[in-house]
Amino acid sequence: MIGPVNLTKLLKHEDCPVNVLMWAIETGTDAMRMMVATRHQVPPTVKQALMKFGDDFSDAVSKVRKVIVNWQGWVIGDYPRHMDLRHLDKSDKAKKRALNELILKSRHPVSMNRSPSEDGPDLYFFNNDVIESIKLNIDRLYVNYIVIENLSNLKTIEIVGDLADDSSSLPWVAFKNLPALESISISGHVRWVEFDEVPHLQSIKLNNCVKLAHLEIRNAPNLEQLDVANCRLLREVGGLDAAQLERLQVHAQIHAIQAKSKLDLKLKKSMTFTEIDAVLNTINEGYKIAVQKGLLHGSEVVLCDGREDDPGFRPFSYRTLRPLEPVYTGGTGETYFYEQRCHDYVNGQYGVSASRGCSEPEDCLEESLRTVIDLSSADSSPAKMLKFFVDLLAQRKVQTGEDHQLCFPAQD
Repeated sequence: MIGPVNLTKLLKHEDCPVNVLMWAIETGTDAMRMMVATRHQVPPTVKQALMKFGDDFSDAVSKVRKVIVNWQGWVIGDYPRHMDLRHLDKSDKAKKRALNELILKSRHPVSMNRSPSEDGPDLYFFNNDVIESIKLNIDRLYVNYIVIENLSNLKTIEIVGDLADDSSSLPWVAFKNLPALESISISGHVRWVEFDEVPHLQSIKLNNCVKLAHLEIRNAPNLEQLDVANCRLLREVGGLDAAQLERLQVHAQIHAIQAKSKLDLKLKKSMTFTEIDAVLNTINEGYKIAVQKGLLHGSEVVLCDGREDDPGFRPFSYRTLRPLEPVYTGGTGETYFYEQRCHDYVNGQYGVSASRGCSEPEDCLEESLRTVIDLSSADSSPAKMLKFFVDLLAQRKVQTGEDHQLCFPAQD
């Protein structure tokens, strides 16, 4: 019905469903069977079906496929049992040379970069029953989002990154339906990690993921070790029940790193989420008091107009973004992990009136202070504006006799 040209394109296409391939084998001609047999990616069930039609099809379907990354970022071809990508040279010439060498040797090449606006992961390992271990160096891959899914015999994963290099970052990584996975170790500036359907997973080591802000672990009944002791931005671990959280000492690990927070209410690098919350609260409360007292002037000071006394109103907030979630970039085109938000009261409810992408939570704090400066046309800097709010809140405490001390969250 679709004609021979379109049929050839369909059977060769990487997205062609398995049931269509099986239909071509079982009801089609030998030419159609050969089209399927010479695909770059042949699912295991399709391979078995082709073996029944003679040596020509068996030889074609059994030919070793080079492992490549297609235009979608999918890793396709015949995976090796052990995939090691930790030692690729970073220079452009060496990266291109290593890419060509790896393809010739049926090894896995460096992933292509993709626009953050495109759907799907930059690098996608999926549907294979051969590979048993994966070792990746995220500094050599230059990707934003990796998904490893449906690898039935994969037992170990190791992902490394340069902690000393602030530009080194793999924001999002997801592991799904890995029934044989036993252990995983991740270091570097990974920020968002998700596990789902990992029934034999026993050990997760994330101690050196100092920028990790989101961790979700679902359907991991045999998890015995979870190391998150140095994850200063991690507030909680989702997906685990209360008994698992207690047995793995999750709250104790989070509490221990937050207890080292220095609540000096200053902008600095490498802040804990406790320090970030304290500064953000200072900005919100200080801004509301300043508007209430008429200390900030300018026609654009409207965020708090008429709501200075509402305890539920927070002019500024921030949140983490989901994988490749679009956000306003200011025209830079960068991939951001955080969104700084300004709130206002519209149509009887609070809503986000403006937002902007940021690389770090500290950038969100600074962006909020810059917003205050812009709205009030003040001749100031973020650090000076924060100091102004700190002094304003301290003055209010003296006047009202308040003695509330900011502290890190208590252990559950």
